[in-house]
Amino acid sequence: MDAPLRTGTIRWTGFGAAGLLALAGVLGGAHPGGNVQSTPVTVATAPYGPVVLATWLLGTAGLAWAWWRLRDRVPSVRWAVGTILLWAAPFLVVPPMGSRDVFSYACQGHLYVNGLSPYRFGVDTLPCPWVEAVSPIWRDTPAPYGPLFVLATAAAVLLGGSLAGVIVLLRLLAVAGLVAIMAALLPLARRCGVPAERALWVAMAGPLIGAHLVGGPHNDTLMIAAVAGAMALLVIGRPPVDAVAAGAPVDNRAELSQPSATLPPTHRGGGGGGPRARISILNMALSSGNASVSAAERDGGAGRGGAGRGRARGGAAVRVVVGAGVLLGLAVAVKATAIVVVPFVALLAVPRPLRFWPAARALALVGGVTVATMGGVTAASGLGLGWMAGMTHTQDLIQFTSPPTAVGMTTTYLGRLFWPGFDAVPAVRAIAIVLLAGAVLWLWVRALVADEPVRAALRGAALASAAMIALAPSFHPWYVMFPLILLAVTTVRTDLVMVVTAVAAFLVLPDGGGLVRYVKFPGAPIVTIVIGYLLYRRWRRGREPRPPLVTRSAEDLEVVHRAGE
Repeated sequence: MDAPLRTGTIRWTGFGAAGLLALAGVLGGAHPGGNVQSTPVTVATAPYGPVVLATWLLGTAGLAWAWWRLRDRVPSVRWAVGTILLWAAPFLVVPPMGSRDVFSYACQGHLYVNGLSPYRFGVDTLPCPWVEAVSPIWRDTPAPYGPLFVLATAAAVLLGGSLAGVIVLLRLLAVAGLVAIMAALLPLARRCGVPAERALWVAMAGPLIGAHLVGGPHNDTLMIAAVAGAMALLVIGRPPVDAVAAGAPVDNRAELSQPSATLPPTHRGGGGGGPRARISILNMALSSGNASVSAAERDGGAGRGGAGRGRARGGAAVRVVVGAGVLLGLAVAVKATAIVVVPFVALLAVPRPLRFWPAARALALVGGVTVATMGGVTAASGLGLGWMAGMTHTQDLIQFTSPPTAVGMTTTYLGRLFWPGFDAVPAVRAIAIVLLAGAVLWLWVRALVADEPVRAALRGAALASAAMIALAPSFHPWYVMFPLILLAVTTVRTDLVMVVTAVAAFLVLPDGGGLVRYVKFPGAPIVTIVIGYLLYRRWRRGREPRPPLVTRSAEDLEVVHRAGE
């Protein structure tokens, strides 16, 4: 009785922490008429300043603590979903908090409604009626988001009527995205051998969900929901080996009968024998079923009926792949950062055993549908590809929360001791982009030739998104949700990304003011030293000699066996 009681206590402690954090948003959130150039000092000296800071700190810490403590003790999927929704509920009724991006969204939609392209003009052009609520740095910059999201914001402006109505509609879209993500995570986690309740909890119960993805709200939820939906569609409807490539059924026993011993442990510190046994039994049952069908077809059941069933299965497989490609195209049309995982999701459609032309046809189908969908949305919006130019303005933000930017800032500080005009940030950022491209390619090739292709593709997508966040020129706390969600369904080794998420939750005040911009020095050098230390440890670990594999001959094993008798 003690464990369930304590679990319930932590659950309600987390709810209380969510209430405190929501109160911080009510008293000191990103109000439309608030100070858009606030500092920690102005926040602290405001009428409710001490209460805002105290509730923000206690609420964030309480949520992070409860999330961490329950990561390996979630009773069930139903319990996890209920608690996630319970903790997110207080943020449905608060003003925007943690960021002023939602005001930029509203003004970009207002531009589009009035016949102006947000890719050519800043939100101060008309001006937008809510432009005073937008952070000054983003008032004269074009939108960096995809055309589908611009259409969504325009629809919110038309339907909402007022700023409050726009915020409500965009928040409802964010909540719908979160629900879709939760639904998609279940089959992905089960396919990777990760307990579904744990994957849900790690991905969706953290301190960034309520305060940023719901309270913000941010368009990342829609992008992640479309990506996760494409993954789930391909995993659930994964065709037989050559169904996509050739439109005909081929025996898939080789993949289905892969031993489950390579799956990660389902509980920390435990072997997970029970779930692995069930997975093994399922694999054997599926393999036996495929063998029975193949035998029946060979014994005379194939005929015209078998061929018809084969064509039907091949057609269904193609429809699944096309549907996944559409979702990927929609994800990119919301936010271009989804591009980094598209090659890995496409691998889920590659038939096995791996052969060049069937694989090329499957990849081409996914890629072609993705591009066609993105092109169709772009054409329907009439906006063209201006969002690509808008993305370059995200580099205007110079903060050491981005590792490449931190290294560039530190190098700049050193260089200016000898050359006052020295600036290493652009060069270091360019090097990081090259490293990112190399890392993604390396991960993709590894996933392509892996023995467990589905799990390898999902894991590769998770690591590629993590590499993108680590090597991108800019970073905001809610960016970490993309790799966190994907890692949660592919591994139980999530402590590091959970710590990063918890730390990120403390980087932004309720009104959207970032703390890091006030400690650029010594912040950037400290981050650079930490990065150097982690790389050194990784290098040392790679140089350590691995213990040799102990092998025994048949005679040795026989001697051991007899000794045991």
